[in-house]
Amino acid sequence: LAPEGATIADFRYDRTRDRLYVTDTAGQLHILDATSYAPVTTLPFGGNLELDERNGRLYVFQPFVREGEEPAIHVLDTATLAEVGVLSGGAIAVDTERNRLFVGEPYTYSTTDDAPGVRIVDGTTLAEIRVIDQPGAPVYNPERNELLIVAYTVYTADPETGEVTGDLYPELTDLDQIGFLWCNSCRWADGAWYVPGQGMIAIDINAHCAGKGCGVV
Repeated sequence: LAPEGATIADFRYDRTRDRLYVTDTAGQLHILDATSYAPVTTLPFGGNLELDERNGRLYVFQPFVREGEEPAIHVLDTATLAEVGVLSGGAIAVDTERNRLFVGEPYTYSTTDDAPGVRIVDGTTLAEIRVIDQPGAPVYNPERNELLIVAYTVYTADPETGEVTGDLYPELTDLDQIGFLWCNSCRWADGAWYVPGQGMIAIDINAHCAGKGCGVV
């Protein structure tokens, strides 16, 4: 599928419409019939995918963009394959039952103190409902109707009130223990995922080291 020099970036299977959605690193979205693998169409959207089968939406976005570019989440109608809207952001989680979206950006060493928090958005109108006062990448846990925000550590938040309710790993940001953030050998959360069918949340925490190893801080 991907042109020469490019690779597959992400894919999703839409059981409702029996389609495969595949992105490549050349900035294309390939849509295939899942039974025959026949191409349906190719659209000019690359990056990561988030599929909401229940509400007929596919979200396509680049988590990171070049300096000067604005991050965008393209919203596609899976029935017509038409773009029905664009959200500003580089990370998204979906509450399919309530048709809510949680929109944010990956949290990095360049994230500023005044960076926008995670936005709660109506999935039908794409109108903003409220903002949670914590930037980062959102992950929705439907088992608890709770939002996780990956931002060096992992915060919990109540999507009904927009309040941050806890910190799962306060030791990661305890400056009395670690001295400063983003250091060589510092540990931080790289991502989190809800595992459907198992009622589990997976969280990836690693020590980050330069090429010669972690050393001693």
